[in-house]
Amino acid sequence: RELVARVADAALPKGRLELALRRYAAGVSRLTMACLLQQYLRCVKEIAVTSSFVIKDGKTVRKLAPGEVVEVLEAERKEETTGMSRCRVRALVDGTEGFCTLRGNQGTDFLQVCPKPFILCDDEVQLQQAFESVSPELRRTRAGEVFELLSGPRREAPLEIQRMQVVSCTDRKAGWVMLKDMHGNDMLEPAQVFVCKQAVALTPEFDISIGKPLRKLEQGEALDLCGEEKTDEKNGMTRCQVKARSDGSTGWVTRRGNQGTEYLEESSKHRVCKAAIPLEQRFESGSALVKTLEPGDLLEVKDGPRTQTKEGASRLQGRNLADGAVGWFNGPSDVTVPWAPLHRCRQSTLLTDGLEVTNVGRTLRKLEPNEMVEALDTPAVAQATGLLRVRVRAERDGVCGFATVRSTQGVTFLEPVTSER
Repeated sequence: RELVARVADAALPKGRLELALRRYAAGVSRLTMACLLQQYLRCVKEIAVTSSFVIKDGKTVRKLAPGEVVEVLEAERKEETTGMSRCRVRALVDGTEGFCTLRGNQGTDFLQVCPKPFILCDDEVQLQQAFESVSPELRRTRAGEVFELLSGPRREAPLEIQRMQVVSCTDRKAGWVMLKDMHGNDMLEPAQVFVCKQAVALTPEFDISIGKPLRKLEQGEALDLCGEEKTDEKNGMTRCQVKARSDGSTGWVTRRGNQGTEYLEESSKHRVCKAAIPLEQRFESGSALVKTLEPGDLLEVKDGPRTQTKEGASRLQGRNLADGAVGWFNGPSDVTVPWAPLHRCRQSTLLTDGLEVTNVGRTLRKLEPNEMVEALDTPAVAQATGLLRVRVRAERDGVCGFATVRSTQGVTFLEPVTSER
């Protein structure tokens, strides 16, 4: 109060100063300072970003599209030659800096003042080091964390994913798999296996005349060779010991008959999993899960590889208001949503003097439906109850205290009032 009162030429009457500062009676938080010290504009009509304040001296960097948000870097000034109001800005979507016309010389608005943009993480979200969605993870966010938007939303380039239709040799379940992970690492590699070209008997001994056949190997069945093939001079055939991939049964099988018939051949259609990988129902990645394949699982290729072109992820860069952490995450989405300090009470809830809801805490009053409150800090989870709570100031009477944003059952008591709603 004393600092503002000493500002030269302010000439603020005492009553007006008291009225202006009443909203800050509970103190000035990092959230409050962030809103006070920065100005943002939203494009309402397409306008060029130029390299120079004087339009005729600069070049067009690019055009702002309606709905884009920019941060003001230099205060608004009037260009003398045209009479248009201009200022230097930074576009959040891609970081482009330059000069824009706020208002034309006929009064047409191109940019209008809008609230500072924030993003609320409504659930656990992966916070990453760089724009690329394959960049290293910094940490996981907690429900209720609020980030000031620094950049975005910006989409990654379309992603080409190689997909292959396969059948598991263990249980014959079929589906689609991807050939590489998001880092470009191979998920499958060629398998050194043999397959039956036609049905043939699996016997217990090298000599085909000794013992009863264990079972019949079916056409297409995958086998591992357990040693070198041997020639049965007596019967004029080549035999080898094998292990069936389907059930693990072992025995001897004829590879080449006495008439030259080939019963086994090395497969070019089998792959082995190098890592755990989802087997999905349809060609499109992210479709329903059939099962998770494990390292070492053998697969028979039925179709592919085929290329799926997938839209790149929408990415946001934000700075956490509580600890200052900066990182990238996917959004906007169902769990990364626009947030604003101004909230509307949807259901009646208590305003208390502490973050934790305890018997010793004091109830200040009850917030009524449709009442407006301003968040003084970002939401936090009460450790004892798990409730998402926030410190607010009631617009009706200026009372400051803590209120519940959302119950552990998902019931919303306070809802941010944003331009997107």
